[in-house]
Amino acid sequence: MPYIAVHDLAMYYEIHGTGEPLVLVLGLGSDVSQYSWMIEELARHYRTIAFDNRGAGRTGMPTQSYSITQMTDDLAGLLEELAIDPARILGISLGSRIAVDLAVRYPNRVKDLILVSVLARRVVGQRISLPLRLSFIARWLPGFRPRFRQPWYAFVNQHAAALDYDSVGCAAEIEVPTLILHGRRDRTASHQGAEEIAHAAARSRLVSFTGGHSFFRGNEQDAFFQEIFNGAKITQ
Repeated sequence: MPYIAVHDLAMYYEIHGTGEPLVLVLGLGSDVSQYSWMIEELARHYRTIAFDNRGAGRTGMPTQSYSITQMTDDLAGLLEELAIDPARILGISLGSRIAVDLAVRYPNRVKDLILVSVLARRVVGQRISLPLRLSFIARWLPGFRPRFRQPWYAFVNQHAAALDYDSVGCAAEIEVPTLILHGRRDRTASHQGAEEIAHAAARSRLVSFTGGHSFFRGNEQDAFFQEIFNGAKITQ
């Protein structure tokens, strides 16, 4: 299994396909094994680098609190070790904030951005919602168990990191072309927030879908991939 030592972590990663590099940055509680379907499709067009964030999958899970900047530094360290530079960065939900931060703080690593179900504003004092709690509990039930279980403390740490970042405030500093793919029925990350990021980022384009936070898993999946593969048309 491929691991690389980055800062205080052993980071798990996989590389699939050939050609232009694309880095997949996953969301809250997600790991590479749960996105094999997406990685397989992306790898038909790109050299796809997928990895487990701090606190998920097969990457290390420190008990101390996490932050977006810390997780971005993890990603930048991984890319440096793999000599991948620059790359297309595709961030989903929590991963969208890491992708924004990477473009702002490590612009030489980023060719362009694809932000999916993007989280916009910093949220203060919000507890983990009942649906999120139930989704975590469901992972421990027979038939729903992921291959690599995430401890509750790591889920909490990732969730807190996701809330404590202002993507809109940073978006004006993004210099690379940015494609935003967002569901109009998203109750986790509002469509209005995606519009604010698109307005703030100078070289951006927002494509709206009819579904919710995971619109890319349902019947809009083909349109989702089509937008990614037409990435050269992100902006003029």
